[in-house]
Amino acid sequence: MSDSSKYRDLKRVLGEVWAKGVNKEIVTIEIPCDKLIPTENKCLPKNGTCDVKFLPDCRSFEVKLTLKDDKEKTKTRWSFNLRQLPGRIVREKSTWTIVKGMIVVKLHKEEENDDWTLAVRAKGIDQLNSDESS
Repeated sequence: MSDSSKYRDLKRVLGEVWAKGVNKEIVTIEIPCDKLIPTENKCLPKNGTCDVKFLPDCRSFEVKLTLKDDKEKTKTRWSFNLRQLPGRIVREKSTWTIVKGMIVVKLHKEEENDDWTLAVRAKGIDQLNSDESS
């Protein structure tokens, strides 16, 4: 096991996300990260950790991703916060997996027939504008 104190610590924010199926019962959110390589576990990236938390308000979630690069001697920490979805989700049914280059989050809507299309077109999947954040 290598000494992680010898690694340079970098911080990054995961950028643009894509939302699919906003008019369906399950909404798919894709969060790209080109350095992400999945393992057989599908929730554990190669050379790192990933955690997705669906928050108690049932309208938001956060992602924390850490990847180590032994060749470059870096440990990079990415974060992403989706602060307000257009509607409520069922936290217990919502899931996430890692595929090559992306984290895929499946959100189960609380109201199955609730169509988020107009809200997403108007403001994006995160309904809080940057000037509305605290």
